[in-house]
Amino acid sequence: MSTPDVERPRVSRFYTSVRRIPIMIGKAGNTRLPGGPYSVTQFIAGGVVLVIGWNTMSLWGPLFGTFPLVRIVALLGMAVTALWLAGQLPSTRRKIHHLAADTVGAIANPSAGTLNGQPMKLRPPHRLTGTVLIAGAPAVDEAPVPTAVPAPAPEPVEQARTKEI
Repeated sequence: MSTPDVERPRVSRFYTSVRRIPIMIGKAGNTRLPGGPYSVTQFIAGGVVLVIGWNTMSLWGPLFGTFPLVRIVALLGMAVTALWLAGQLPSTRRKIHHLAADTVGAIANPSAGTLNGQPMKLRPPHRLTGTVLIAGAPAVDEAPVPTAVPAPAPEPVEQARTKEI
C-alpha cells in the first residue's frame, strides 16, 4: 500500500470589483465648509475653471461690464457652478484613463460602425415607387339574406267605462 500524500490546503480566490470611496473634504479646521463635504474632483474642477477664466478674462470679461470687481464675482460664480456640477456627476467604478479612452474612441469611430474593419456606408434615404393593387373579396353566389321587417305597432285598446252604483 502506498502512503497518502500530504494534504495540500485548498485556496479559493474571489475577484470582485474594487469599490472606490472618494476622498471627501468637509472641514477647514473646526468649521464645516458651506455646502460640503466636497470631493477632490470638485476642487480640481473649480480650480481649473478659475485658472482658465482668469487667463481668458479679456475674452469674456466685456460681457459682464467694465468693472473688474464684477468680472471677478462672475468668475467666482462660474467656479462655484463648476464645483457644484462636478459633485452632480455619477460616481462610477471606472478608471479615469479608461473613461477618456472610451470617449475618444466613441468620437473617433464612424457613426454607422464598422463591418470587417471597414466603415459602414449607409445609403441615403430614397423614395420607393411602385403599384399596389388591392382586390376585393371574390363574389359568391348565395341566396339573399332576408331582411327583418318590423311588426306593425299594436292598436290602442279602448277601456270600457263602468258605472258605479
